[in-house]
Amino acid sequence: LHFDDTKATFDKDKFGTIIRRRRVKPEVVLILTKGKVGETGELQAYFEKMGVPFSGSGVEETRLVFNKYECNQIFKSEELPTVRPYIINSSKLATEDLFDKVGKVFEFPCLVKPNRGSGSKGITV
Repeated sequence: LHFDDTKATFDKDKFGTIIRRRRVKPEVVLILTKGKVGETGELQAYFEKMGVPFSGSGVEETRLVFNKYECNQIFKSEELPTVRPYIINSSKLATEDLFDKVGKVFEFPCLVKPNRGSGSKGITV
């Protein structure tokens, strides 16, 4: 947390910090995080619990879109265009036989991405 040239540590239990000997609490939060912290709904749930408005999607919406397969299924049910998903529940299932099957069904090149990954982390072509 920054204020002018002063850095402060945020106390999440008291939901505030002390800057220049004054306790300061946010009135609103602009979420600009990347990765698990800001994309799983955890941070949004915390701010909702504290009763502080925040930018972006709500808790459930954020959790939902972090799970690419579930999000894809909702798009499909709404008849929105989607890519064909194929979910593998364990890396142990990623065998040569599976790759052969994927190659026959989807054709190569294809894009592989972790179901609950963030940004472009874990993408394989």
